[in-house]
Amino acid sequence: MAELGPYLRGERERQGASLELMQQRTKIQRRYLQAIESGDYGALPGAFYARAFIRSYAEALGLNAEDVFRQYGHELPAPRQQPAEMPSRASRKQTRSRSQQKRPQQKQKKTSFLPFIIALIFFLIIGAGIWLLFQNVNSDTQTQQQNDEGTGVQFESGSLEEEEGETAEESAENSQENNGGSGGEENEGAAEEEPADADVQLEETSSDGDNASYDVIGAEAFELTMSFSGNSYVDITDADGEMLDMFASQSDGDELEETYEAEEITVNVGNTNNMELTVNGREFSYPTDGTHQIITFTAVPEE
Repeated sequence: MAELGPYLRGERERQGASLELMQQRTKIQRRYLQAIESGDYGALPGAFYARAFIRSYAEALGLNAEDVFRQYGHELPAPRQQPAEMPSRASRKQTRSRSQQKRPQQKQKKTSFLPFIIALIFFLIIGAGIWLLFQNVNSDTQTQQQNDEGTGVQFESGSLEEEEGETAEESAENSQENNGGSGGEENEGAAEEEPADADVQLEETSSDGDNASYDVIGAEAFELTMSFSGNSYVDITDADGEMLDMFASQSDGDELEETYEAEEITVNVGNTNNMELTVNGREFSYPTDGTHQIITFTAVPEE
């Protein structure tokens, strides 16, 4: 029988702690804690996470995890492959920032032709209206001259030309006002349709080793994006310790997008070097450099 499991179980019983209490402290499911105490490491998600779970369990009991590994490390299964050295988070952020900077430039090139097209359509409409107006005026002038010749009544050409000029100017002004007003309404509508970027604020409330808590101010639900650059494990539990999701053995290139309707969730990350986390559109920075970290998020309505 393995010696590490009975040792941890004895420490737990000596402290009078139940498995339910240890589950709340470590955010590790009870069945995994029972597997550790019985030495059944094959029931754990993988050899790499056996060490992470045992470290969390030992620290929750107030033990020195390194001393525990030195004394009982020979009992643990060895990982089949060491995680490859990954680039730092800072370099990955710089690469992503450069790619995001290119997108607005491409969008500006696509939209630069829109004002030219709108102006061209505007002048075509004005030109067509003026042409139709002169056609109607010429037709009315010819008809009026024919009537004058038939009845013997003569009009002064200067007076007729002034009336035509005033009519043309009034029509042009009305057309410009109509087009100008509609253009203004379209611009105002476009400005109203552009929504402000919805955003939340992450505020750290506590930190204890690899455990930390954050308030997510302005969030009604939790929208998580998990991007993997290598082998990693992650599970999500609610405030009662109930498992909401568990993702084991994720590999390079995997990306998960999940939404949780809860007031509080806890994200248990097995390998932070291989997983980037985004909370409601805001990139999350891990509070420490520890490989295994447990982060609790609480939704706080915006005042």
